[in-house]
Amino acid sequence: MLTKRTNILFSEQEWQLLTTLATQKTTSVGQLVRHAVANTYGKSTSAPATHPLDRIHHLVAKHNIKGLTAQEIKSFIQEGRKY
Repeated sequence: MLTKRTNILFSEQEWQLLTTLATQKTTSVGQLVRHAVANTYGKSTSAPATHPLDRIHHLVAKHNIKGLTAQEIKSFIQEGRKY
């Protein structure tokens, strides 16, 4: 899970390179930077990003929670975003 945030200043040329590469690889600039850090300074210990519904489904199954499906939880989340 990603828990730390930072700001990095790039030159216009570096930014263009990163955004072009990210588009070509269908990923984000942030993911490119994390990959470069892992390759340069050692492997990352963070798990790869997963879809939120997959994480919810895993938690429901892991804790044997009954009564709400992943779809119901998703609808609650979407309803909450309206306000």
